[in-house]
Formats: sequence, C-alpha cells, structure tokens
Amino acid sequence: MDEKARRTSHNLALLNEIGGKFSLLKLSQNMLSHSITDTSSSLRELLSTSGVHDYSIQEFGPVHKKMIPTEYLAYKKLDAGASTLYRATKRGDCRIWFGAFTRKYAEPDDQMAIFAKNGKIFILNLSKYDIKRALYSDFLNPIKDFLSLWS
Repeated sequence: MDEKARRTSHNLALLNEIGGKFSLLKLSQNMLSHSITDTSSSLRELLSTSGVHDYSIQEFGPVHKKMIPTEYLAYKKLDAGASTLYRATKRGDCRIWFGAFTRKYAEPDDQMAIFAKNGKIFILNLSKYDIKRALYSDFLNPIKDFLSLWS
C-alpha cells in the first residue's frame, strides 16, 4: 500500500470513529479537468437530509441550477467558493460542479470527504492531509475547527 492509500485509509477510519455523516468522492482526471461530476446516491442523500439541497424537487436544465457556498478545508486556510448543483436537461441526471478551486487541492485518484451543514458544502481531501495530526496539533486550523463541531 502506498503512502497516499495508507493516509486515505487512516483518515477514513478516523472520520468513521468520530461519527457524523459524509459522502466520499474519488476524483478522476476528467472530473478535475472539467470540475464536474454526476452525484452519487449517497451525496444526494447527504445534501437532502442536511437540508442543503434536494435534487428530487429541482427542475431540469442549467437555468434551474443552484449555487451552494462551499468551503475547502486545509491545514493552513479555509478556501471559500461555491458549488453549482443542477439536473441535466435531457435525462435529468444530477450533477455537481465544485468550482475550479478544487483543482488547487487535489490530484487524480484523491479521495474527498464531502460534508453538508448549515446550508454549505465542505470538502476535505483524505488523500492529502493527516487528519489526526490536524486534530491534535497545538495550533488552530480549519480541519480541527470543523471536525470538532461536526459530529
């Protein structure tokens, strides 16, 4: 198991131990270059149950898109942006666009944890950061701040 896979596995185990709801998204090169992906059923459920967005009542087409405040959690800073949620015109496929800022923090095959709370989406790269280190550090950081209030 390489370092990235080991870190991802340890971070996922820690999030499951802490508790709380989140959805996972493994990023492909295509997702990063276009910054868009179909939403999984677990992500749609997370957004709906948290009150952030309900695709089942959203009309089709880009004219009905919804912009949701989104924050990317990193060690040293919180990067704010917006995600666009919409249903494709023809078949109604549920899609999400996290914005170009995601490319600054991720590489292909990175595993992202997606959280939804207080009308916002939060993204944490499980493949990049050591969450345990962030939680037990002596200094405040966005990952520690968020996870201490999350569960």
